[in-house]
Amino acid sequence: MPAQVAIYGSLRLDYPAAMVRDPVAARRRHEEELAALFETAAQLTSQLDLETVLQTIVDRARSLIGTDLSYITLLDREACCVRMRVAAGNGTAGFMDIVLPLGAGLGGIVARDVRPIYTSDYLNDPAFAHEPDVDRAVRAEGIRSILGVPLIGRRGTIGVLYVANRQVNAFAEPDVELLSTLGHHAALALENARLYEEAVDAARASEEAKAVAEAHYRDLSLVHEIHQRLTDVLLAGEGVVGVARSLASTLEVGIAITDRSQFVMTHANPPGIAPVSLDGRGCLPQSLLRHPHVRSALLRSRSDYQSVTLAGLERMLCPVATRQELLGFIWATLAPGRQPSDVLRTSLEQAARAVALELLRDRAAVEIEARLRREFLDDLLSEHPMPMDVLRHRARQVWQSFAVPHRPFICHITADPDASSDALVRARQIIGDLRPADFVSIYGDRLIGLLPIADRHEAQTQLRRVLSALARQGLRANLVVGGVCRSLEEDRRVIVKARELQDLVSAPAPEALLWLERLEVLTALFEPSASSRLAAFMETTLGPLRELEARQATQLLRTLDAYYQALGNRAQAARGLGIHINTLYKRLDRLNELVGPLDDPVRAVPLQVAVLAWAIRHPM
Repeated sequence: MPAQVAIYGSLRLDYPAAMVRDPVAARRRHEEELAALFETAAQLTSQLDLETVLQTIVDRARSLIGTDLSYITLLDREACCVRMRVAAGNGTAGFMDIVLPLGAGLGGIVARDVRPIYTSDYLNDPAFAHEPDVDRAVRAEGIRSILGVPLIGRRGTIGVLYVANRQVNAFAEPDVELLSTLGHHAALALENARLYEEAVDAARASEEAKAVAEAHYRDLSLVHEIHQRLTDVLLAGEGVVGVARSLASTLEVGIAITDRSQFVMTHANPPGIAPVSLDGRGCLPQSLLRHPHVRSALLRSRSDYQSVTLAGLERMLCPVATRQELLGFIWATLAPGRQPSDVLRTSLEQAARAVALELLRDRAAVEIEARLRREFLDDLLSEHPMPMDVLRHRARQVWQSFAVPHRPFICHITADPDASSDALVRARQIIGDLRPADFVSIYGDRLIGLLPIADRHEAQTQLRRVLSALARQGLRANLVVGGVCRSLEEDRRVIVKARELQDLVSAPAPEALLWLERLEVLTALFEPSASSRLAAFMETTLGPLRELEARQATQLLRTLDAYYQALGNRAQAARGLGIHINTLYKRLDRLNELVGPLDDPVRAVPLQVAVLAWAIRHPM
């Protein structure tokens, strides 16, 4: 079988198809891997003995990936080669004598190009420059498939971390990502152990060196404390909010964590450091982002994903990224006069990796939940729906409150020119943040939601809040709100009717809130595609009133609407309009002259329908 080789210039997080089909298992496996990784990293950062750190790395790499062997070669810069340093699972003495020139074999390429590489059958793989002595040692050990990732420290490449099997097989991308992440922690631990040994040696030489060693040790202790706190925060489910709070209290800096559009997801500030200022959309202000040093730092960090000190602004900027995608930024604000340190930089970069893992986990969970909700709506609104007991079971999976009295609503979104291009996704996020317990899903070209509120006044209050929140983000919406539903059968009927009404009324007022209970009659008289016929009907029925209204602003249309809403009760209509009863009588006489007897049933029905439709587009 031909060998399989992959060279990863940039890595993406993919999961096997079986895990996608079983999102619960995928999420459980991801959480187990995350817990094991942070446990390993905590163990590494707590060790200061170099030999212990090296052995711990290969032992845990072999356990995490589940391979026959794991080993480390360290870079010899003067000799331009990598030398075998430590191994776990090997059985031959000659294996520990391996030396590879840079560019030769798998490890030599990993060290030279600083990128992960795997091969399914190393000895038979023509993609590598084979060294005879190395091949003999590999053959004696029985190794076939190998995965190697670079160990990259603050001063550059340290060496290569490998896992290997004694049979032909291909490594999956999650294995590469997991070993690469372990490699980040391993490189930091190796450098820390080396720094500690150097500090101890220096302390033996003089009192001045002893002070340096103590400073190094304090830095290491602080890094370990930060890592331990981040581990506890993420495993406790506190997410990016907990990360920001831990960094701010431990490092005594102001912390703001943003997405890549500079929307502030969370921020925390210790005493003495002012909170970060936000604009009307919850983003960092343009006055900061347009500063020349900030613009330059953002451009640089987007290209190399490295932390940057903002000269003269007492801030540090650290990108949150995977190998191929920028996810956001961590902004650190220092107290006046404080200088950025290596410990601060290292801690921010460590936190950035933790935030990236958390954001990816949240994204995967949101995508799975969104897919399940779309599938539920597909089944609910299908022309041939699934059995109701199956639908009820699926409803419980996507919305726990489906059995309480609720109101379906359907939302059509339009965006300002400078708003996000993916307006529906952004709108769903905004509504989800505002009302996290509600059901909201993208369905076709609009949003469908379920509001667990039966009272019309309270429902109107909450939905007005939704409209306002969307407007603050440059998104305009009109909502059709259904009546109170207590079953999935009622949900299906109301959602279908609400969609028909929204299609029929093609140009409602901006930020409109329409109630199906009052307007459903329009869907009974006009097909959803008959908006032009509805417009012609309004013109024919209300033409004389509209012409007079345009010339004299007589308020006759508003009076006619109030009169019919009051069911012909003149006193109630006058109170609703805020006018004297005699004024109302005069207006009604004028209306009778223009459109005919208002109380004649034959004439009243088309008038009521036309006024109802007119009020949607022109609130009175």
